[in-house]
Amino acid sequence: MDGLQAVVTAKKQALKYFSDEGIRRLGLEELRYDENKNRWHVTLNFDLYLEDMDIFEAQPRKTKNIIVNDENGELVAIEDGTLK
Repeated sequence: MDGLQAVVTAKKQALKYFSDEGIRRLGLEELRYDENKNRWHVTLNFDLYLEDMDIFEAQPRKTKNIIVNDENGELVAIEDGTLK
């Protein structure tokens, strides 16, 4: 798996796990490969669409670190925040 495939996989996982939160503007923040554990760390950010918010209020933004196994493309973890 290369970096682009890791990002595509991470975005699919984010859409799957956060679909009920109405995410919008899903974007790449950071990408890192952990050679010791053979894992991709993909940090994504996205807006949350909340129906009860005023249209002039800034929509909340979340950042998630999605960890993907390089060998099989499986999701390892979803963590809050940016890469450590």
